[in-house]
Amino acid sequence: MENKNIILVLITGYARSGKTTLGNSICTRLKAQGKRCYHINFADSLKYACDMFFEHLDLKVDLSYNVSDKLKYRDFLVTCGKLARSINSTVFIEKLFNKVYNASKGEPLTYIVVSDWRYLNEYTYLKETMSNAQIITIRMNCPDVEAANVEEGLSIGEITREIPMDHDYSFTWGWENVIKLMGESLADKLASYGDQ
Repeated sequence: MENKNIILVLITGYARSGKTTLGNSICTRLKAQGKRCYHINFADSLKYACDMFFEHLDLKVDLSYNVSDKLKYRDFLVTCGKLARSINSTVFIEKLFNKVYNASKGEPLTYIVVSDWRYLNEYTYLKETMSNAQIITIRMNCPDVEAANVEEGLSIGEITREIPMDHDYSFTWGWENVIKLMGESLADKLASYGDQ
């Protein structure tokens, strides 16, 4: 895995700042251009594990795909995430790394978009582990949105101080169409990286 056959896009910012909208737009545009692109997140395995908890108890909760459930039970997700990271600080990073590795194994070029980059160690782990990846960093800022909790404010602040951003966007709440257009424009730039 010496050749850089992965372009890894990490998007950070507070909850509800447009990260997922941007990530979806980037990936949709790249796929439309015939590129291999996966939109996966650090929290995917956490949501899946929590869904299995509810399923085992025959409770109708879907944290992976139901936005209202995710918002309603956000505290449960946060608590489970903290517990898992207290046992192994890189548990969710390792899960994502395995997905990235399997998605790109033996393939010429793969774009991976991660739209829930919240901790500094997520970047440092992937930077040290994935010698085959070119990492693109993006920060989303919405002046109308504050940190969801103290931990989010501290962790996003640490990322902002420590990691230089390749792209730093600021949007007003409700600018979903503008964010989508920005994602398409950025996808076009990223597509040209693969042509170099």
